[in-house]
Amino acid sequence: MFYLTSGKDNTMTRRYFSATLLAVGLAMGPAMANDHSSYHLFGFGAPCPDCYVKQATPALNHYVPTELSVRQPRPVVRRERARYDTIVENVLVQPERVVARHVPATVKTRHERVMTSPARREWRHQRDARGRDVLCEIDVPAQYATIAHQVEVAPARIEHVTLPATYRQRTRRVLVAPARTIVQHVPAEVHSIPVLSPYAPATERWVPSTHVDYQPRSAYSGRL
Repeated sequence: MFYLTSGKDNTMTRRYFSATLLAVGLAMGPAMANDHSSYHLFGFGAPCPDCYVKQATPALNHYVPTELSVRQPRPVVRRERARYDTIVENVLVQPERVVARHVPATVKTRHERVMTSPARREWRHQRDARGRDVLCEIDVPAQYATIAHQVEVAPARIEHVTLPATYRQRTRRVLVAPARTIVQHVPAEVHSIPVLSPYAPATERWVPSTHVDYQPRSAYSGRL
């Protein structure tokens, strides 16, 4: 064991310690060239084929399109009112029918000259040239007159007549489509948004180390 002292003894001890280390280094020089473990004594980095270090690989992330439901599917109820239309139609008032009609006789007026009084002879009182009343027989001509009378041309008869049907126009409102309730199904509203998703997780593995670095001591403890 070597102990550090103060003053002149400390200086002598340091010189002696340095000379001792130098002698040991010269003596162990050839062996240190072939032995890697000799580097550990002085704290320098040296190759270490049997050593491993931990190598960390960070996680890899990427954006994945994800469908997000904004609104759920829902039914929409719509009330549709009834629809009407105005039409004009012919309404039968009286159907076609056959009626019997009396046709009176056809007459014609004819004029005819008839003798009202035949020719005759009669005695009449007359006066002669002397003014005397004389009784004379004279010829009285026949008397005629024109009379009108109706002559039947066609006799009266019963005639059957077909009367057509009678119609009148009527305007009325008719139902075209009744009122109804319509239910429409509205599909869900979906938006596609990018979501950050891990592509490869973070990993750690042990890999061979080419050399090992030894850190020197931060302070001398006072003993070897």
